[in-house]
Amino acid sequence: MQQSNHTRVDALKLSDEGFEQFVQMLRNKRSCGYFHTMEFARDVWGTKWNAYDQVIDLDAGELSFDTAWSCPMPLLVELSKRHPDAEITVRYADEDLGSNCGTVRLKAGETVSSEVAGRWDGMSEQEQQQWTAWARELKGWPENEEDDE
Repeated sequence: MQQSNHTRVDALKLSDEGFEQFVQMLRNKRSCGYFHTMEFARDVWGTKWNAYDQVIDLDAGELSFDTAWSCPMPLLVELSKRHPDAEITVRYADEDLGSNCGTVRLKAGETVSSEVAGRWDGMSEQEQQQWTAWARELKGWPENEEDDE
């Protein structure tokens, strides 16, 4: 979709404000390789926004946070590379309970083990129930809570 939007733009038909935004996107691409911050975030972080609702427990060596769309795996792999002696365990679940969740262990930027949910439409009903329960437990959401967010 983004590519089709880029090919349909006619710079001569843009408003003054739109033209200035277009020029700024070209400057961004030239200076850092990305048209806008969301493009950078998706490529480098693996998600469209920065983390939020962070909880850090230094004594336990744990932190938790929320991101948009998906687990920021590129960022976590880079963190693992920067701390090659540490094994980092990532447990994640998004608001689509059961379909984008799992556990990945990283060491020196490599995956040591991975147990993640498959595509929702490729899982059996039993697997869907298992992963939904797993995600609810990780998120701390009660089973009877409606997914209305």
